[in-house]
Amino acid sequence: MKSQREPFFYWFFEAVEEPFSKPIVLWLQGGPGCSSIALGEAEEIGPFHVNADGKSLYLNPYSWNQVPNIFFLDSPVGTVFSYRNDPSELLTNGDQRSGII
Repeated sequence: MKSQREPFFYWFFEAVEEPFSKPIVLWLQGGPGCSSIALGEAEEIGPFHVNADGKSLYLNPYSWNQVPNIFFLDSPVGTVFSYRNDPSELLTNGDQRSGII
């Protein structure tokens, strides 16, 4: 099977202090209705959250990037912002296919 690169959507946030000397946390929170970006970043551990108006942001003083760098990845493809050009391929997505490089 020929490997295809899938267009994953991600956000990377550097640690607040000395990011080059800090580890990187990979945050994976995928599945229908459970996005690493929409939930993990914007409602839980990310550096900013969405206000109730849905149009503005506020800083999260408890963000995990106070110490490590954080890489939020929406996976598998078809989860929220990650996509495929051929929608029929979404039916065969999953952890095994996402792991093919």
